Amino acid sequence: MAARLPNFVVVGAAKCGTTSVWQYLAQHPDVYLPQRRKELHHFAADAVRANSAGPGDGRAVEDLCATWDEYVAQFAEAGDQAAVGDVSPSYFAYPQSAEAIRRRLGDPRIVLILRDPVQKAFSQYAHLLRDGRETLPFWDALAAEPERRAKGYGALWRYVESGRYAEPTRRFIEVFGRDRVLVLFFEDLVRDPQAVMRELFAFLGVDPAVPIDTSGVFNKSGAPRSRRLASLLTQRNPLRSLARRLLPPRLTAAVAWWIVGLNTGGKPTLEPRARQFLQEHLAPDVARLQQILGRTPAWQQ
Repeated sequence: MAARLPNFVVVGAAKCGTTSVWQYLAQHPDVYLPQRRKELHHFAADAVRANSAGPGDGRAVEDLCATWDEYVAQFAEAGDQAAVGDVSPSYFAYPQSAEAIRRRLGDPRIVLILRDPVQKAFSQYAHLLRDGRETLPFWDALAAEPERRAKGYGALWRYVESGRYAEPTRRFIEVFGRDRVLVLFFEDLVRDPQAVMRELFAFLGVDPAVPIDTSGVFNKSGAPRSRRLASLLTQRNPLRSLARRLLPPRLTAAVAWWIVGLNTGGKPTLEPRARQFLQEHLAPDVARLQQILGRTPAWQQ
């Protein structure tokens, strides 16, 4: 029997709770997610490769599921689950992936998770700081963004650009149709994860009443207590590569995030001038997003 292909795709955005949602989805008996890799990035492979010049960006290239045969193989073990999924935040960062998804997968359901773009930008900064990759103060990092983009740094370094949600959202809705796209909000996921997951399960056509544990929060950001340990956990090295080959992604991710959590100290403070800069630059996009969605984003409610 031919391997099944995804009938839903969680396209992102990054730092909006996709890692936690992956963990929660994986608990549902009628949902299949790849067992060998957590994020496949297949439909954004070319863009990820072309934007991998930043410190530690090679990890994203390492995680790529680049060829079609390799992608199909990730779903060879899927059984009769009603929902088969691909969770790859790079698709939202590089929304040209929408057309590629449509060509290969047909008419899958698309899930977007969005967050206050100011908080998302600062969370990306804290994530890179946690991993020992970002060395600049946030204000200086904002100023460095255009130069970094020109050099080909990855999407996570684009603090301002990645908070412009309107165009990627419009593109996915245009390609797949409004009834095939579910937009969730990080703020709702934090406030009531059970309600959000029931909504998501219903959208995917699986039993929303299946009990799942949403007490775990994954991929937290903050300053590392030990930069050496942060590098060991997040950069390419023989120990990390061996664990990825031998253990299923849900287990390796859970263990890694547990250790990362222990090694993560308090978050840096978002200074007022950086907050004001982001709010002013992103306000027009938030207004456009609201028009596209026809509702007020959760962070403005």
